Amino acid sequence: MKKILGAIGVFVVLVLGLGVNGWCQEDMAKYLNARLPFIENQGQAGEGIAFYAQTFFGKVGITKEGEILYHLSEHKAQNTRHRTQGPDTKHQTPDTRGIVLSESLIGAKDFQIEGRERAETGVNYFIGGKENWRSGVPSYNIVSLGEVYPKTTAFLKAYGNNVEKLFCIEKEGDPKNIILEIEGAENATIEPSGDLLLKTELGDVSFKKPFAYQDIEGEKKRYL
Repeated sequence: MKKILGAIGVFVVLVLGLGVNGWCQEDMAKYLNARLPFIENQGQAGEGIAFYAQTFFGKVGITKEGEILYHLSEHKAQNTRHRTQGPDTKHQTPDTRGIVLSESLIGAKDFQIEGRERAETGVNYFIGGKENWRSGVPSYNIVSLGEVYPKTTAFLKAYGNNVEKLFCIEKEGDPKNIILEIEGAENATIEPSGDLLLKTELGDVSFKKPFAYQDIEGEKKRYL
């Protein structure tokens, strides 16, 4: 699989052929833009994962090393036949395909990953033996990756169909330090809009064009 080097990625929108399934456009927009919490991993999601969020396109994990993992999946109904005492019977069984895109910050150091803004959502897991049960697992609206570059702090937010990356750059910081490496795509192109479009076997994944703004007396002034 190819490696793709990209510049600043502010937020990611994944387009995987989501069907409307009878919803009106307003309802679909409401669900896709819904804020989703990051859940703290207390052993229920693998050793290397610090936090994860379950979005509409799949699970997004943040590793303890600051890597972002996008687990994309596609579910299809597959027709199968089963012979019984009488005539053949036809059933539909789920056929799931999945890929993983991994995103890393090149040259970043000293990841200090922690949850910010504790969410009201509490999570309980009762899977397997009692020793694996988890109750009251905390979740957070924001995950901070810490000061990943000098005077530059990174934060993540999750929504229904996208993950937003925010880089807060202090006066002495340099946005040119921010370089992203993405693995797992078959091909990459820059759209006329400036978006980065990744081709995968499940469909297209779009990394939206970044923008920069400054908060001046409570008003956001956009520069890019």
